[in-house]
Amino acid sequence: MLSIDYDKTDEIVKLIKDCRENGIPVLPPDINKSNALFSIENEGIRFGLAGIKGVGEKAAQHIIKVRERSGEFKDIYDFCERVDLKQVNRKVIESLIKAGAFDSTRISRAANLEVLDKAMSVAQSLQKTKSKGLMSLFGDETEIVNKEFPDTKEWPDRIKLEYERQAIGFYLSGHPLLEYKDIIQFSFNTTSEKDEWKDGQDVKLAGAITEVKTKRTQRGDLWATVEISDLEGTVSVLVFPNVFKEKMEQITEGNVVIIEGSVREEEESKSVIAKDIYPLNEKILGEVNNIVIKMYDEEITDEFLSALKEFIERNRSEKGKPVIIEAKLKDCFVKLQLHPDYSLPVEPEVFKELQRIIPKERITVN
Repeated sequence: MLSIDYDKTDEIVKLIKDCRENGIPVLPPDINKSNALFSIENEGIRFGLAGIKGVGEKAAQHIIKVRERSGEFKDIYDFCERVDLKQVNRKVIESLIKAGAFDSTRISRAANLEVLDKAMSVAQSLQKTKSKGLMSLFGDETEIVNKEFPDTKEWPDRIKLEYERQAIGFYLSGHPLLEYKDIIQFSFNTTSEKDEWKDGQDVKLAGAITEVKTKRTQRGDLWATVEISDLEGTVSVLVFPNVFKEKMEQITEGNVVIIEGSVREEEESKSVIAKDIYPLNEKILGEVNNIVIKMYDEEITDEFLSALKEFIERNRSEKGKPVIIEAKLKDCFVKLQLHPDYSLPVEPEVFKELQRIIPKERITVN
């Protein structure tokens, strides 16, 4: 299936999600390991070079043929010297770099892209020199220029992932939301819950915008269908003219946003009608008012309370958020707000540790 649908991004996303849910690793594209199409490697699935946007099956097959004939590629210089640059042009190589297909050469994506034009120029000069017979005077191993790589800092994760998404069609090696993972799960709805959503239900989503399709109403007003990707999957969001006009600057592919809206159910599909859209960074921490911990009578033991107290005392922070304890006892319901001295910081590591004491479904961030 992965090979058959290599050029259908939506199908690939679904299949890769199924692989991950079943514990099957999905390995990134690699100029030295990938086939043209998707393939089985050890216990995982290796992404095929032809699945990268802008590469195509013809260029991918040529790369595989060269590799099989004369061995793995050492670096981007070696790659450019050995492939036919008419079949594998600059656009193809740039897509390979952004997709991470050169990562196994241990040179950063940023450095590879910066040196690409030089590598192609060197390769073209070398190929012309060989055609003139000059290289045979000193041996085939002779090099015309030093193959140097700039000391370029790798792209920030968000840019790296966005380039990867552009090249592959989705996030493969990571996701822009990963750094917020342990906070998002307490504050937002996720696409994994989509089957349970009801028509008209209010939802609050955090995700990366992966596709924007603008349209016009009969009156000529702009609106858009926006694809949102979170850590669990994707959902289509309808941004009608009144919201689109106000939030146009946020509706850009690659932006990581929060969307508040309501569920729209039609036949077998569900989408979200946007009521508000705003940047994730701007809101996710600033709007947190308190951390709520829920507990039940049967689990309130001396050992449990001691562990919770020790955790709060060790992690408390002046810059933290107030902690509220909601306890459902046999005969009553108790709601307590701890003293400000026992406020907790809204940080992923803190929440991860708290989950060892309290199940995550009983921790909320309001």
